[in-house]
Amino acid sequence: MAEEIKPLRHAVPMRSIPGDTHTAEHRGLRIDVYRLIHLTQKIPESEIEIEDLQHQMGDFCWTDEHGPITPEFVVHICQEIGYEKASTKYPSLAQHIDKIKNSDLSFPIILYKENIIDGMHRLAKAAIENHTRVKARVLDEIPEDALLPQEKKS
Repeated sequence: MAEEIKPLRHAVPMRSIPGDTHTAEHRGLRIDVYRLIHLTQKIPESEIEIEDLQHQMGDFCWTDEHGPITPEFVVHICQEIGYEKASTKYPSLAQHIDKIKNSDLSFPIILYKENIIDGMHRLAKAAIENHTRVKARVLDEIPEDALLPQEKKS
């Protein structure tokens, strides 16, 4: 019998549903990040040097109304002028700026094969606030129950 997974915190759904999804793609895998968060609760936390993850902030992993953007771009703006002025000056980035500002650094990021699966906004906040380390859960594998079927391409 499978072990019961208890809700982690009220803000994180147990799994993605239509209209409320949080997914990631990595090396051909589609991952339900909400589910992954709950399935990895018992994996020990470690601390990772932000410097070791910095290169991933240059990836075009976010979008705004104008297209792909990098976390590095948003971090730079927030470091230069602060969260509030950045949201006002760049309204298309306000959603990401708000997520960064409100992210909880006590909640670990999730890494798989040295790639961030969940927690880029937390990493961005840690960089803006000049932290040198961030809490992380490092996975050797993605639990099967967190994998989603591949979308069919037309």
